[in-house]
Amino acid sequence: MVSTKQTWKQLLLVAVGLLLFAVGIDARGADQPVQATVESADALFEEGKFGDAGEIYRQVATQDRKNLRAAARLGYIALLSNRLDEAKEWLEKASAILPDQSSVKALLAEVFYRRDEFGKAGRLLGAVGAEPRAKMLASFKGLKPYEVQGSSQSTSVKFVMTNPLPVVQVRVNGGKEVNFFIATGGAEVTLDTEFAREIGIPQFGSQTGNFAGGKKAAVGHGRIDSLTLGDWVIKNLPAGVLNTRQFSKPVFGGKQIDGILGTVLFYHFISTLDYPRGELILRRKTGENLKEVEQAGPGKTSVVPFWMAGDHFM
Repeated sequence: MVSTKQTWKQLLLVAVGLLLFAVGIDARGADQPVQATVESADALFEEGKFGDAGEIYRQVATQDRKNLRAAARLGYIALLSNRLDEAKEWLEKASAILPDQSSVKALLAEVFYRRDEFGKAGRLLGAVGAEPRAKMLASFKGLKPYEVQGSSQSTSVKFVMTNPLPVVQVRVNGGKEVNFFIATGGAEVTLDTEFAREIGIPQFGSQTGNFAGGKKAAVGHGRIDSLTLGDWVIKNLPAGVLNTRQFSKPVFGGKQIDGILGTVLFYHFISTLDYPRGELILRRKTGENLKEVEQAGPGKTSVVPFWMAGDHFM
């Protein structure tokens, strides 16, 4: 499983126990009792008790509307819960209190990125020095990201192989079928470096990515015109660019691997990895489709809530 974190993402908290605003942000304009309350909320936040911390930060923000810490943390907690409208509201309040705070800008960029508002996300990322990714997102001007062409409510793709990770066949930009493996530890769709060159993917620079075992490698930023999955053609996707063919022999028994499907793609749909049937199923995000999934196998399902940090860290 591959997991990358670009430079701009390192501004975000991606694991419980790391603090985004631990240094350099004070409770501005707060009197001593409010400061003591902020500190108690901070302690809960550091323990990962985000719901309890949020209750206290909200009380602080009500007492002191200029309290940067409370506004920023409330925005971040909402982002962890994927409540994007609420996250935007609080983070914009924090930005108004201290406009040059890069950590707040990075979080706002994540909000807009999850909403597929790439122009706004790109401008914020450019302001915090993440130029390659900012340029990639700016290239989507006039395009609708993750636009689905196909009339069906769902599509499915059979696994070519299942172990050690599922492999499916896709088409990129209308080309021949190629093998991609599925990695929920990956973010955007990722293309092999040579494969991206072969099909002429536009690229906008690279940044250093961190991988399992402390390894590092350059990860490029590109754009895919279309990705064909089963009956669907999905238009206008961001793409990472990385040497994935290196996994072909040691991991997948010699089957050439030209890319990876990651969690950011799956986030746009109601996604199912059906191991018994050996297939990936993508459903459009509708209430009816969600109900269908929830009612499948009554008495045999478990609901596992999680906080969503960064673009694909649960």
